[in-house]
Amino acid sequence: MKGVRKSIVYQRCEDLASILVNLGYSTVPLQDLEYLLKKHVGADPRTVKAYRTHLVEFNFLKPTKEGYEILKEWIPTQKRLEATVESK
Repeated sequence: MKGVRKSIVYQRCEDLASILVNLGYSTVPLQDLEYLLKKHVGADPRTVKAYRTHLVEFNFLKPTKEGYEILKEWIPTQKRLEATVESK
């Protein structure tokens, strides 16, 4: 939809997904995901739980036995490029 801006929650999910890709994850263990959520989004347990849910709802992650699989096709190319530049 043109002209409709993304919610802050969606933007944070995009950012976190970009960070995960930049760090080289294809499947992220739950412990690592929770650490990164605490570091980049918020440390409150309710926030961590909510964002785990949002990442799945928005199709950034898919639950697996090993943790969460990153669905890279949903990450905009620009976000991936920004995450790569910031890490250098």
